[in-house]
Amino acid sequence: MSQRCSRLDLRRRVQDDVLLRKTALKNKWILTFVSGVVTAFVMACGTCQAQDTPATTTCAGCYATIGLGTNLNAKGLTDYNNSANIIQTTHLGNGTPQFLVGISYQVPWHGFFYSKISVKAPGGTPKQCDPTLYNADPDGALIYCYPWRPFINAKFTSDASQTFNGFTFGISHRLAKSLDLLVGYSFTAFNEASPGFQRAAIQTVEQQQGANNPNYTQFSLTAMQHSWHNAFDGFPTQLISSTGQPGALIYAGNALSVHYHSGAFVGVAIPVGLKTLLGAK
Repeated sequence: MSQRCSRLDLRRRVQDDVLLRKTALKNKWILTFVSGVVTAFVMACGTCQAQDTPATTTCAGCYATIGLGTNLNAKGLTDYNNSANIIQTTHLGNGTPQFLVGISYQVPWHGFFYSKISVKAPGGTPKQCDPTLYNADPDGALIYCYPWRPFINAKFTSDASQTFNGFTFGISHRLAKSLDLLVGYSFTAFNEASPGFQRAAIQTVEQQQGANNPNYTQFSLTAMQHSWHNAFDGFPTQLISSTGQPGALIYAGNALSVHYHSGAFVGVAIPVGLKTLLGAK
C-alpha cells in the first residue's frame, strides 16, 4: 500500500513539475513577444526621449499622413440622405475616393531589395541597409531598406451623408521619399433605411400599388425587402396621394440610421515626419 502511494506521489510530482515547466516556458514566450512589440514600437519612433532640453526630443520614424483611397467592398451598399422628406442616394460606394488623415510609424522590417543594397564600405564602415543605421535617415536612401509602416487613418468625404465616415488601418509601403502605398482594412459609415422605416415603406408600397397609385409603381418590393442597391432612392417619407399631394409621415421615427460596414481598402498617402511637423531635432 505504501509503495503504491509513493508511486502515485512520484507520478503527481512529475506531472506537476512538467506543468510548471510548460507554464514557465509559456510565460517566457509571452514576455518575449510583449517585449518584442514594445522594442519595435520604440525603434519605430526613434529615440523619442527627452534630453536636457525639450528641443532635443526626436521621433525620426513617426509620421503624419494625408492621402486618398477607396473601399473595395461597398458593392451593393447604398448611402442615403433625407432631403426635403425624399430619400436620396449619395455618391459613397464602391470605388468612391475618400480623403485620409492619420499617423504611421516605421518598423524594422526589411524591404524587397534589402539583400541587394545591404553592403558595407571598405574598412567596415556601415553603409546602406546595415541594421545599425536603422532609423538614422528614414527619409533618405534608407527608405528602401525599411519601407514598411503600419498606419491608422480617419476617412473624410464630402459626397457622403457623414463627412467623417469611418477609419482604416493596415500597412503601407514607401514607394518614394514622399509617397506611400496603403493596403488595409476599413470601417465605413453608411446611412441606411432604419428597420422601422423599412417595414413602414414596404407596407405603404404594398397598399398603394394595390390601389393603383402611380407615385409608387417605380418601387420594387423585393428590392426594398432585401435592401438592395438604390432600393429606397426617391422614396417619399410622406404618404403621396394619387393626385400627388403629400400627406402625413409614414413613420414617426428616424427614416435613416448609421451602420458601419467593413472591408478592404487601398490608397496612397504623403508622409510628413512628426519631427519636421513639430519642429523637433
